[in-house]
Amino acid sequence: STKIAAQLKKIDPNKLWTVPEYKLFVKSQKKFLKNLIKIKKDRNLSNAKNNQHKIYTDAIDLGICLIEPISCFPEFKKICTTIRKAKETYMPSWPPISPVSISAYNSWCQFDLCSGIDKESLASCVIDINQILGMDSIVTFLLNAAQQSRWGIYKVIKKLDNDGVLLEELINNKQYECHTANKHPITLDELWLVRILPPINDLSDRYTLYTSPYVLQFGEERWQEFLQRSIVSVKNKNSLEEKYYKFMKYGKSDYYWLEFIFQAYNGHTNMVIYLRGLPDVSISRPHVSNNGILKDHQSNFLS
Repeated sequence: STKIAAQLKKIDPNKLWTVPEYKLFVKSQKKFLKNLIKIKKDRNLSNAKNNQHKIYTDAIDLGICLIEPISCFPEFKKICTTIRKAKETYMPSWPPISPVSISAYNSWCQFDLCSGIDKESLASCVIDINQILGMDSIVTFLLNAAQQSRWGIYKVIKKLDNDGVLLEELINNKQYECHTANKHPITLDELWLVRILPPINDLSDRYTLYTSPYVLQFGEERWQEFLQRSIVSVKNKNSLEEKYYKFMKYGKSDYYWLEFIFQAYNGHTNMVIYLRGLPDVSISRPHVSNNGILKDHQSNFLS
């Protein structure tokens, strides 16, 4: 993002006002900050889940206003080509149109898809040049929290009050109290593939489910085995935690997690999407493609 920042520094700030997306950003940011003050005064716990999710989505939308103009820079040509192909292939929506939800797709193309040695995404570049763009520090903080997020596989431990749920991550057994505005019935020991965002200070001490849950139907033991053998192959990371983070955020290729969702689709409700099978065992998935994105592991899981 150093090249991009250098280019933006040469731009006359007054010319930014001729860019529709930037004008929308300035107007929307003022509205967002004004609304944030009102929300923080609301101490009703039953409203916290909706308020926190809205704050995150509004902050991310602000970032998108800035991502659009800079995405035309030559440095982003490869990323934008990848995004365009993904949109044509996976048609993000909700079943029956596509099992790749809009929130899953957007978080991938904004926060996970990256290029270069420094793993720069569209959002991380906006964050790096936030002062040049006039982004408020609060918006920058929230956008950075979203940028640091990743997919995770969690087991439902118990239902909490005020529409909360306690989740435990498979690989490290860390537990997270989460808000869920989703009306999907809480089923103990159910496995979720989901992206969570951290609590916002002065608003809540619970995490927020940013994406609608993907319910995994292949059993905890099989998923534990899959994660263990997958993170072993992750390079240039020392700790188990670092390997797990890199694998869940980037997969084994750009389209890895989107392709798995696409091939593993096994039904849905208005609240969740069901997935069956493992990314590295093709015969375990309801839909199989020979595009080479999901490579098989030699497994005797059927024995």
